[in-house]
Amino acid sequence: MRLRRAIPLLVFAVMLFIPAFAFAYNEGGSVTSSLTACTACHGVTAGSPTTGTVDVSRTGPHANYTTTSSKCGVCHSVHQASSANLLPAATASAACATCHDGTGGNGVYGVLAARGLTVAAAHRVDKTNVVPGGDAANGGPATVSFSGPGGTLSCDDCHSPHGSSVVTAFTSDRLRTASYETTWNAGVRPFTSSALLKQRPGVYTGTPITEYGSNWCGACHQGRVNHSMGSAFNHPVESTATAATPYIYRNVPVLSGSATSSVLTLGAMGRTNGGYLMLQAPAEPSSQRHPPICQQCHGDVRYVGKVADDGQSARPATFTVTTPNGTTSTDNPRFQVFPHESTSPRFKVESNDDLCLNCHTTMSLP
Repeated sequence: MRLRRAIPLLVFAVMLFIPAFAFAYNEGGSVTSSLTACTACHGVTAGSPTTGTVDVSRTGPHANYTTTSSKCGVCHSVHQASSANLLPAATASAACATCHDGTGGNGVYGVLAARGLTVAAAHRVDKTNVVPGGDAANGGPATVSFSGPGGTLSCDDCHSPHGSSVVTAFTSDRLRTASYETTWNAGVRPFTSSALLKQRPGVYTGTPITEYGSNWCGACHQGRVNHSMGSAFNHPVESTATAATPYIYRNVPVLSGSATSSVLTLGAMGRTNGGYLMLQAPAEPSSQRHPPICQQCHGDVRYVGKVADDGQSARPATFTVTTPNGTTSTDNPRFQVFPHESTSPRFKVESNDDLCLNCHTTMSLP
């Protein structure tokens, strides 16, 4: 009789000590189905991804909470949390790494080192509170108070973990997994995502930034966009400081074609290298009136192509991403982890004169 009473109590006690995180997911990896049902994170699947109809519940555990979903428990532990926010780790960034852990060189951090390369630039989470170019008055560095420990930068300073008040979805370069790419992109359309980017990143308290572009970067790097025309300490940047309706990441002049026949259209920078080249007038009359957006100079390292000496045409390099997480060294770009880490100092797309000559031809120099 005592044994029968003891068994239910033992089972109940064990249940109390089961942590909220019992998942084997890693960024760019997979979920072990024996540990949890896919619907616990992603909700109920509806329709076919190959028809062009996107099920809005496919946002992972970061949005679309309902009374019948189990998404809250994916990130929050009610009785055994390690932090005040009921998170399974001591900091928000550490909690993010519980799933986005970069195991084996998957994800957005640890990828370069796993391929034997040196990280030359990174947004360092839980480590720094200094923003390069953060001083709006003089373009110098600024010390701010982020939400991480000791005021350091945290993942949730840029990303909204609950998917609220995020920027408009855009097409990025990133290939997550081969199966993901095949399922969602084959013959249908590029997969778009907000990347959970906040409309008010960091310590920014101004008007919500609904589009990913220079203004989004400038929310923290304020000295890089303020006074960006005619300023001695900044290269001109296309932003609301220079244009009433500035170009954004999903709507910039994109080049395609050959060195003798270039086609210029407005489109997304994602999945193309043609958005990094700028022609000279008269081939592109507005090119002398607008500067580049931040992401045309800062992004994942790649070879973008070549502008003709007279600036009237260009040959964009072929965009090639065949495998995720930089496992194919010949992919262009090889890595798609911007703005988390880069092999290039200051996240420059190309180095030295290669970068400058994407816009400034030798014939156009005074």
